[in-house]
Amino acid sequence: MAGRVRQPIDEAAFERYVSENVPAIKTPIDLKQFGFGQSNPTYQITAADGQRFVMRKKPPGKLISKTAHKVEREYRVLHALEHTDVAVPKTYGLCEDDSVIGTPFYIMEFLDGRIFEDFTMPGVSAAEREAMWREAIKTLARFHAVDYKKAGLERFGKPAGFYSRQIQTWTTICGSQEKAVDVETHEAVGKLPHFDETVRFFKNERLQPKDRATLVHGDYKIDNLVFHKTEPRVIGILDWEMSTVGHPLSDVCNFMTNFYTAQHEGASPYSAEGFLPGRTPGLPQPEQILAWYTETSGYDPRSEVPWGMAFNIWRLAGVCQGIAARYAVRQASSEKAKHHAVTRGPMAEFAWVLAEKAGAGEAAGSRLRIRLTTPPLPADERRPLLSRLSTGVGVENAETLYSCMTDPHSHLPVYTNIHRIRRDITSVVEDYLSLVQLQDLKINVTVVRPLVDKFYGLEDISIIYCLLVNRAQFLEEQSHLNNRHNVNFSRATLCELIATRILRRFGEAHPGPDGLLLLAHILVAGFEPFQNAPDEIRDEAERTTSWTHHKTLPSLEIAIVTESKLFLSSATCQKVVNAIYEGRIVYTPSTFWDIIPDHYKLKPISLYDPRDSPLLNQYRLIVPRTRNILESIQFTILLGLYIGVMVHRRKASWSLLEVAFDIFAFGWALDQFATILAHGWKVYTQNLWSFLDVAFVLIYWVYLTLRLYGWHIDDLGPAEQAYDVLALAAPVLVPRLAFNLLRDNLVFLALRSMMADFFFLTALSAWCFLGFLLSLLWLGEGTHQLVTISKWMIYIWFGLDATGIHRSTEFHWLLGPSVMVAFAFLGNTLFLTILVSMLSNTFSTINSNATAEIQFRRAVLTLEGVKADAVFAYQPPFNIVAVFLFVPLKFVVSPRWFHKIHVAAVKAINLPLLLIIAVAERRLLWPPRQLAEPDSEPKTPPTKSRFWKKWRLTVHRDIRAVFQVPPPDEVQDDIAVDDDLTHHLIRRQFQRSNTNEGSSRKLSRRDSMFPGITQKLRGSFAEPEDFESMTDRLESIEKSMRRMEAMMARLVPDVAEALGEELDESGTLKGSETLRGDGTTTQSSFRDMME
Repeated sequence: MAGRVRQPIDEAAFERYVSENVPAIKTPIDLKQFGFGQSNPTYQITAADGQRFVMRKKPPGKLISKTAHKVEREYRVLHALEHTDVAVPKTYGLCEDDSVIGTPFYIMEFLDGRIFEDFTMPGVSAAEREAMWREAIKTLARFHAVDYKKAGLERFGKPAGFYSRQIQTWTTICGSQEKAVDVETHEAVGKLPHFDETVRFFKNERLQPKDRATLVHGDYKIDNLVFHKTEPRVIGILDWEMSTVGHPLSDVCNFMTNFYTAQHEGASPYSAEGFLPGRTPGLPQPEQILAWYTETSGYDPRSEVPWGMAFNIWRLAGVCQGIAARYAVRQASSEKAKHHAVTRGPMAEFAWVLAEKAGAGEAAGSRLRIRLTTPPLPADERRPLLSRLSTGVGVENAETLYSCMTDPHSHLPVYTNIHRIRRDITSVVEDYLSLVQLQDLKINVTVVRPLVDKFYGLEDISIIYCLLVNRAQFLEEQSHLNNRHNVNFSRATLCELIATRILRRFGEAHPGPDGLLLLAHILVAGFEPFQNAPDEIRDEAERTTSWTHHKTLPSLEIAIVTESKLFLSSATCQKVVNAIYEGRIVYTPSTFWDIIPDHYKLKPISLYDPRDSPLLNQYRLIVPRTRNILESIQFTILLGLYIGVMVHRRKASWSLLEVAFDIFAFGWALDQFATILAHGWKVYTQNLWSFLDVAFVLIYWVYLTLRLYGWHIDDLGPAEQAYDVLALAAPVLVPRLAFNLLRDNLVFLALRSMMADFFFLTALSAWCFLGFLLSLLWLGEGTHQLVTISKWMIYIWFGLDATGIHRSTEFHWLLGPSVMVAFAFLGNTLFLTILVSMLSNTFSTINSNATAEIQFRRAVLTLEGVKADAVFAYQPPFNIVAVFLFVPLKFVVSPRWFHKIHVAAVKAINLPLLLIIAVAERRLLWPPRQLAEPDSEPKTPPTKSRFWKKWRLTVHRDIRAVFQVPPPDEVQDDIAVDDDLTHHLIRRQFQRSNTNEGSSRKLSRRDSMFPGITQKLRGSFAEPEDFESMTDRLESIEKSMRRMEAMMARLVPDVAEALGEELDESGTLKGSETLRGDGTTTQSSFRDMME
């Protein structure tokens, strides 16, 4: 109960605040402090009229946790639940002004009732005990039934990935707590029993409970409930500081924990015998409690309780481990703390027992791998039409989704990883380093590889996204500086290099179709930078920045925007890009805005097999390879119509050919507009021919406007001008077809960048030379018009004509020729020299990185080819009809019927095309032999060139054939012989300095760091005399081998001669002479092995 105030506050200031802001409380007041509520100090307020109220405040001083004491959060949920049927105390106000009593606080109603600290409720009858437990679980069910969105708590927590986040958090906490060392015994607290097996079990997504999103209390148990004084009725729920949006199973399991800990000796720091069956009359058992909950809530958790209870007990074991860690350093020294510390072992043992009962045996036997498992989906059109469901993706993207597939990556700590990477990168890169320098051996071993090991060890697929986001930020900071060669550019390059190597590791560690699916999730799954950021950070970002639209972006799109050509041209990335381009990986991308939004069924990231899909699959129309072919056909039709219109021009009337051209071109322009909306202007302009498309669209709209205007006023003048404007499209359309067909040609790759440089330099020069034009105009005093002078200057600029120089005396007898000749020198000679040099440099740069440039453009084409907007399922000009039909229709019909009508229309319009695609994929692109090997990598379909290569006679085929057949075991054993004078020598020299590690482990290139590597590397590269010591070591080994040879000759005389001959033939010992020079051979070998 309330007693003396142990944590004093400024009572006078508090009373003034109450008098001015809470009229329900009559002053003066009397203040006392409750014994409970230690996390947030709780006070009893007695008003002048005798009414009692409660005030809760943050603790004074610096807080260890920024989220555990948020009284603002408690007030928010209590205030939101006042208008529901959940029993909560009434709130009277929240004060966030620290100047009143030093910390924020809120005031609520005082509930005069019964609080039972003993859960067995001594002193009540068996009938009343049962009734009170039933009321408690039904109160929980009513609380879980509250629609948190309607209550205004949609931002109270993340609706998806609750248990995944909990697992990650507690795994990290336990890993930190186990390292604490006792100050007296010097023994570490150590891991919880079966820690690795238990974590592996909980991380198995196949065994986890299905995601549900409700309000959860976080600490729902009997002693946090206030019961009526005389009735078995709950009148209030207390202690809301751990409440959030999460899985209701957590509250249910927390409520029943004592029933389970009572079954295992030592699993509870308190006596729980009263919870055993039959020990306490009227106390219901878990089966009855779950039945009551299911009856009230409609959610039956009984099949998921074994998993949830195992996790709840394991989490309590982690809490006891934390107490043990504090006891080890004597931050807690009471007998109670010591008793809790001892309990951690039995409690973790019991958690593993429950996990085994829930199916951990199968999970523990499998090797821990990063694996993405999604439920098998039947054919799209056979899936049931789903009711409205708001998922985690929908909340983050501010849109409603209609799909049973939730976001499988919503639990990943993206926000934390972004800032972790930024801290590490900025701490290790303090000077400018080029890409070549970052790939140098010393930098690679001492900087790059340790960072790669660290980030890859997180086993987080969002780490690639976080690295590329940091690259984007470093490039943004670098763009504000004049010097390209600055430290931020080096940091951005390092981020790209690390991302490339981590992606390669993911690909090497996870082969086959499952590995391809994992890589697809890494590159095309959507993330947003503030994912799993604290709520206060998100709120502040929305208030102080322009970040309001919570759009997720894939790593592939970030790489394109930041022009990460090294990353995009890597073999692992291109494997995924090719799979997406060919349609072997399918998914629904995130978009900024859709013209025809059909989100009733979202395609999860998955591998596609045409034989498991419907014959008429409308989603195959938006496969990048299919779209590329269709776009080439569409553009060919557009070009043919354009040529026909220009050859048969009719100014006085509209011909059928011109009408067809106008309609088709309108649909084609609509398709380009939808592409810009889908991926943004920056990604769209990365396409090789985007500037040609934009130019044609502008010309087309000017033509169409003039043509319609002339037809409206019945005047041939605008019509003639319209055809003149349309004639300008020929230089755009004709090369556009070549760009489409020869997009990988080096000339076209360079032409785009060279044209950009040319126009930029020309515009800059024109601006600078404008002064010459004004000078001549004012010197002539109206003798010549501005247009005439400009024409003469352009002729001189391009070296076409010297009329301007001949007539320059007409401006001034001396100054006129002087200005004109100066312009000729600067404009024609200097400008052209600079222009040629710049264009040559651009072409040379692109030529030296031609492969990366081609792969970059291919990635852009692939990303643009994957569409989410339903308008892309309609080919021009049918997309015009679709827009005018479906945009109004979405406001009239339900999403279910909108989807059905859309699918029916697409299949009806594209029936022949869908049949051709289905036959081509089943007969040509997915051959039967590929399906016969489900565990192997998807193979590229055979082509004509491959057929001829197979039968081509050549003397060099054995070079390739020797690698196609794996060597037998006996050859592998011979290769694995540990020869001290070959490539194992230096690695063994490093390994000898650390003999504590298991010698049975095989070394691989993953062993990035060796003990004392810094000193050894510094000596290897800076001190030539160190190679002498290396030579001495080799000579010592040679002597040892000779002694062994002599010993073997004495022990086995028959073999001595053969052994000597074998050593002489190998030339191994003779080859050591190459090491006695200046050390060059040793250095080269060392570099090769380390790389």
